[in-house]
Amino acid sequence: MAAVVRRFGPISFDLAAHADNNKHERYFAPEFFFEVGTAEELRVDPGALPTNVILKRKSKKGNIYERKTKNVDEKAYGIDAFKHSWADLSMKFGKEHPLRRGLLWLNCEWANSDLWSARCKEESKKGANILLLTHVAISNWYKDNVAGIANVNQLLGRMSFDGKNVYPKDCTLSHFSPEQAGLIQLWDWRKDEVVRSWKPWKPI
Repeated sequence: MAAVVRRFGPISFDLAAHADNNKHERYFAPEFFFEVGTAEELRVDPGALPTNVILKRKSKKGNIYERKTKNVDEKAYGIDAFKHSWADLSMKFGKEHPLRRGLLWLNCEWANSDLWSARCKEESKKGANILLLTHVAISNWYKDNVAGIANVNQLLGRMSFDGKNVYPKDCTLSHFSPEQAGLIQLWDWRKDEVVRSWKPWKPI
């Protein structure tokens, strides 16, 4: 995060967080928490499941269940980022940033990158200034919502999300805002150095 702030400026808001992992004191928290595991891990009786627990899938090694719990977070700025205008947030907290638009941080559930990236694309057209952290992907959501729209920073140097284990895949930091031109860059975040930069190829 220190490398991010040095390069892009101060973070003004965390769009997807909770009280234990937020990157700014202002953050949106999820409306519900979902826990997945065996009956033993969730401490439930398979024969008498509570109403907030469902059977997710059957497995030879043991059935997997999902527990849905409503989030109660008094520290959160709001609940469910999709119910709010991100462009308005950028304008509201713009004094904190050199571009006069607050910088919004987003490290979402990567399984839902399609939904989050589409919202980034939509809100950036309205003036939002957003950094989206994802795994490296060449998928429909990347093609439709990121490529040629956001400045894409391929991160050189793998990260650790728990402070102990290095994440086994490469990651991308995409910068959405009206000023971005769809550049692709190789960024060594540990040295704070852009190794290479180019415009995406476009067919004639």
